[in-house]
Amino acid sequence: MYAVYQYKAGSTAANILADVIKILTGTTLVSSLSTNCVVSGSSITTTASAAGWGLYSSTGTSGSSSTSAVLSAACLDNPTQSVYMDLNVATAGYLIVNGFETWSIVGVSGTNETFTSSTVGNCQRTLIASGGYLYIHANQGHAFFHSLQGGVYGSSNGTAPCGIFQRTRRSAWDTTAAGYPPFFWVNFDSLEGSTVYAYAPRYVNNLAADVTGVNAPLYGFTHLGYSAIGQLLTTQTTTLPLDSSKDLLHPFWPLAWANYVLGMMGGDITGYSDVWLTTYAYGSFGDTTTYNSNTYVIWTSGTNRRIALRLG
Repeated sequence: MYAVYQYKAGSTAANILADVIKILTGTTLVSSLSTNCVVSGSSITTTASAAGWGLYSSTGTSGSSSTSAVLSAACLDNPTQSVYMDLNVATAGYLIVNGFETWSIVGVSGTNETFTSSTVGNCQRTLIASGGYLYIHANQGHAFFHSLQGGVYGSSNGTAPCGIFQRTRRSAWDTTAAGYPPFFWVNFDSLEGSTVYAYAPRYVNNLAADVTGVNAPLYGFTHLGYSAIGQLLTTQTTTLPLDSSKDLLHPFWPLAWANYVLGMMGGDITGYSDVWLTTYAYGSFGDTTTYNSNTYVIWTSGTNRRIALRLG
């Protein structure tokens, strides 16, 4: 699912949250959204997949149903396990996206929150006074957010998108039976430099200990095929490869997250989300390109990173 959501000047945070929830839980008609939605500037495309999320708790981390809610999606490799995503608009000017390993509806609290996901500088910005846009790419395996407000894209840190991604399981201990959460939160500014903006709820480190919070960081990689971790993204080359005719080719690099220092092999996200790394510093936000006869939308991340997402 790919959604472009334009909200009016003077919108309420509660209506923006309600509209985002509707989009992620399956509405396909922008006309069904609140009166704060600019219908002519909004669209929802589901030609490739449905949004894939369900409302789990009408009240999230803010303690109020008007400013937060928790959505869930079944893990793709284990339907008995779920991903929990908290959406919070209680802080004026931000859509905060948090990940939790579990969530208690009665206790209105979660366990093992993804570290720094609630830091406003890592979240998507909204501008209620003047209006703006939220862009959402989602299926059962992920929910990915970008924003445009005041002429600026993305988060305060790095003008980047952020979201929750399920991944494959590469580590021997990381089985469905063991129950470790196969997902993480990420702000793609982490691809631009050395700052870590990707954290899992919990995993096992090289000392055989469970780690959470600040001790559970992940790092983005491209990888060749689907079996070996390859190039660290912070060293991505600006040189383009050649196609079969020896013309310049815009590459689609599959993405994975892992922690090589702690022996955490992580896993691939591209097979689940159809989100790819593409040509360095080329293309503008919203451009489209074709790969395997499918249309992809380009998102910018920071100054130079370009992400390709399947349209729909």
